[in-house]
Amino acid sequence: MAPQCRVKEWGGGFFSPQTLIALLGFCAFFVNAGAYWTYIEVMGHAAGIGQHTVAYSVAAGVSAGALGGVLAWVLGDRFGRLWPVCISGVLTIVAAFLVRGSFGVVEFVVSGLLYFFAWNYSLAYQLAIVTH
Repeated sequence: MAPQCRVKEWGGGFFSPQTLIALLGFCAFFVNAGAYWTYIEVMGHAAGIGQHTVAYSVAAGVSAGALGGVLAWVLGDRFGRLWPVCISGVLTIVAAFLVRGSFGVVEFVVSGLLYFFAWNYSLAYQLAIVTH
């Protein structure tokens, strides 16, 4: 006998409060990520950071993002699902504050590392929260 797949009903389908809140949360998350990706290079150049340094910093940040995804996989639900999302939110705020006003190469690099790590670390938990 084939296993049966049970679908959890929320009572309202697409327009249920849970679904709409999840979609709004994902929208805010991707607007945040898109804004960071869009402006981080421009901000680096405006701060006087060279083109190669900006490119290498973004590449290092992407590598840190891969580590964030791997860490989420390794840790799984050990700390629940909500705490990792909250911690990632704090890390993205710290990353944004590092590149406001006057900043140098160190702040720029650390901001990229923190942001991309937190972004990829939180995405797995966001999806887990919505699907369970």
